[in-house]
Amino acid sequence: MRLRARYADMSAAIGRRIADEQRRQQLLDLAGRLNPDSWVTAEDVQRGLDEYESVLASLREVAGRRRRRKRSRSAVTPASGKPADEAVSSDEVRGADDGGSEDSEPD
Repeated sequence: MRLRARYADMSAAIGRRIADEQRRQQLLDLAGRLNPDSWVTAEDVQRGLDEYESVLASLREVAGRRRRRKRSRSAVTPASGKPADEAVSSDEVRGADDGGSEDSEPD
């Protein structure tokens, strides 16, 4: 199942990221070599497996992997994941719930 999923992901990435129709079709044809459903004979299977990683790597160079945004460490507190100015400590929350008195008993 992994081979089919990689093929589908790469085909979708090519469709999203390559604007030139002719270039997109060339890359989709190349990506077709990743499709295990097109490997009919034993020779096709062997050739497909032998070439799989190199074809996938060459397509990734062009269509790339998903880009992930990097968050600035100074803008996010590590414990809460919220911006530093919105982060509230647990002591502040407890104080707000019980009227601000640390000595008061819960209801």
